[in-house]
Amino acid sequence: MLRRAVKHADAVVVPSHAVAERLSELARLGDRVRVIAGAPPQGYAAPPDAAERRAAASLPERYVVVGGSPATLAEGFRGAMAAGVDAVVLDAPEGAEPHYAEIASAAGLPERRAHIRGASGAQERAAVLAGAAAYVATSATAGWPWRAVEAMALGLPVVAVDSGSHRDVIADGGMLVPAAELAEAVADATAGGAERLRVLAADRSRAFSWASSAERLWGLHADL
Repeated sequence: MLRRAVKHADAVVVPSHAVAERLSELARLGDRVRVIAGAPPQGYAAPPDAAERRAAASLPERYVVVGGSPATLAEGFRGAMAAGVDAVVLDAPEGAEPHYAEIASAAGLPERRAHIRGASGAQERAAVLAGAAAYVATSATAGWPWRAVEAMALGLPVVAVDSGSHRDVIADGGMLVPAAELAEAVADATAGGAERLRVLAADRSRAFSWASSAERLWGLHADL
């Protein structure tokens, strides 16, 4: 596919400058690479019955939402332990719950405090995120951190492992720290630093909209 793009594509659209830099290491595309960001779903907000949805899903009163790969989730679970709250994982593959629960237990978080959830619709995710004390992004490899962007749109404190994509997208809208410092950062984000991070997240989220992305894509077509 990449060889076909190099040979035939008039432009290659990527979601972040970090992805553009990585692509430039893999293929000779020159100035054909364009960065056009994604955005949260149109009108993304907590549904009016968010509390009822969380209760139906048997979620606790205090928790953080943790996102990442199985190889990195342990740091997020340690963050939940440091903050004294439960952890909720969204978008877990079907059948992965026992494995994720084992990762939580090995990280020191009892299995009963790790709530593993599979793929869900936008309103379900918004209900879960809106009730969280923070969103924790543990993986450094995300091309576009969808859940972090959704969390910022809801004004949720965001803590993420420092990476190129997170620097591009989250920027000053959250705390970007080395993986080894994630637990301490989560504890701060759910306590004294929470209010400041909520304001920063909400401000940063305004940088992303599908209308803006569509306008840039239209401009790209016009340039071509």
